[in-house]
Amino acid sequence: MYAFKKILFISILVLLTTAFVTQAAALSYETMLNINCGGTGNSIPECIRALVEYIIRLALPVAAIFIIISGFLFVTSSGDPKKLETAKSTLTWTIIGLAIAVAAWTLSIAFTTFFSEL
Repeated sequence: MYAFKKILFISILVLLTTAFVTQAAALSYETMLNINCGGTGNSIPECIRALVEYIIRLALPVAAIFIIISGFLFVTSSGDPKKLETAKSTLTWTIIGLAIAVAAWTLSIAFTTFFSEL
């Protein structure tokens, strides 16, 4: 049963990774990053904001995947305290990472607004 769970987990991970890689390969870097810092009218704060927004676009699907993984760990723990603690830890750190990413996005918007008014 353990081997089946491991194979299932690796298969899902490979499928999700393949989807992201093929989508990234289909786009040019400028389109994928959506950052055009070389043009006129773009400032450093705007470039930082665009970079943080790109990171957010990557962080949200990754956080969703880890929330699903932690749910899978909760379901398969079967009352084992060690596995349950692993599932709780995964969910906790996923939410903390997501909160940090959203806070960085909020700060980048605040700084861009502040520096654009100077």
